[in-house]
Amino acid sequence: MAEGGKANVNLDRQNTEDSADLPLKIPVSSVYEHFQCPICMSTLSDPSVTKCGHRFCHKCIEECINRRHECPCCKTALNRDDVIVDHSFAALMRSVRDERRKAEREYYQQLVDAATDAPFGGTTDGSRVVESPLESILRKRLSQLVEIEMKGEEKKEMLAKELEKTEQLLTSTYDRYLTEYLPSPSTIPVTVSLSVPERQFLAPEVILRPEDSMAAVLKKLRSAMEESGMAIAEFPPCEEFAVSIINPFARTNEGGVADESQVGGANSGNHDDERASGGIKGQMNILDQVLHADCKPLLEFCLKPGTELRFKGAIVLVGETPLQCFAATFVKGQTARGIDYFTCRDCGFNWVCQPCAEICHKGHSLVSYLRNHKPTWACCYCPKKKKCSIQDKPS
Repeated sequence: MAEGGKANVNLDRQNTEDSADLPLKIPVSSVYEHFQCPICMSTLSDPSVTKCGHRFCHKCIEECINRRHECPCCKTALNRDDVIVDHSFAALMRSVRDERRKAEREYYQQLVDAATDAPFGGTTDGSRVVESPLESILRKRLSQLVEIEMKGEEKKEMLAKELEKTEQLLTSTYDRYLTEYLPSPSTIPVTVSLSVPERQFLAPEVILRPEDSMAAVLKKLRSAMEESGMAIAEFPPCEEFAVSIINPFARTNEGGVADESQVGGANSGNHDDERASGGIKGQMNILDQVLHADCKPLLEFCLKPGTELRFKGAIVLVGETPLQCFAATFVKGQTARGIDYFTCRDCGFNWVCQPCAEICHKGHSLVSYLRNHKPTWACCYCPKKKKCSIQDKPS
């Protein structure tokens, strides 16, 4: 029996050696199933085998042992020493990979050779045209490409229609929002500039609201002048100002004055003639008009941002008014401001007001008598003593 069994083994070995050179064709998928790691489901990397006979990527099985200390397939208890790197299996994987690449190259080379050997346009077998394998594959790919392009164009047209519809919806919604909620342009404040050319003053950015009257505009003008350092002694009322409204879009001549053909307002003449001569409605200047205190310029003249309001009036600064004796300016019943009084040693009397001390007693020996006094009557002895040269007012 032993000799018979040995003979069978030798026979199987001989048959295996005889069939080793057979050109076997094995599906790649059936082989690559055994090259897959059960943990990461990818091709084995550094294949390692456990004592229970299962193969994994070396990093995958190490991580699994660190966490659970068991085989993921059969739950056998494992530790690091139970895992061995399978070099033979790794070599087998490399051989299969190399043979696969070799077979791919041979397959495509056969296709190219077949296409090269065939006559142009393929061979004919009776009435049927026989195409080469390469032409058949190219025709199939071309038909697929045409189909993909058609689907892409259809999808592109569909997306373009959806985009156009969305844009129309957005536009209509935005228009409706503007119609319902956007305030009227006439109710929006504008930024204008206020100027007094005679004083070389310009306030470049003054916010003017629709409800602001000319009286409010003059208050803004006075505040701006005082903030710039001008000490105003006298500020005339609205009726004593000549106002010019310079539109930012109107033409001006070389001197910066508006052209006469673009002057609007009550005294501008015939508006039809004005437009005929080049004036444009809404772009006209108004020159030297007297506006009443209740006039609302933003609403009545449709002022645009950047409009300049020029004022001409008798604005008097401190230092420009002639000095007057306190006795001449005192008004009974009004609280007087603090007055400084002096003693004139040359004239020999007290109670000399400051204006008289500066004018009437100029060059005299003056001594301060009383500072910041608030008299209740027209107190100044200069007119009483017949010494006042700026106000000859008897007692």
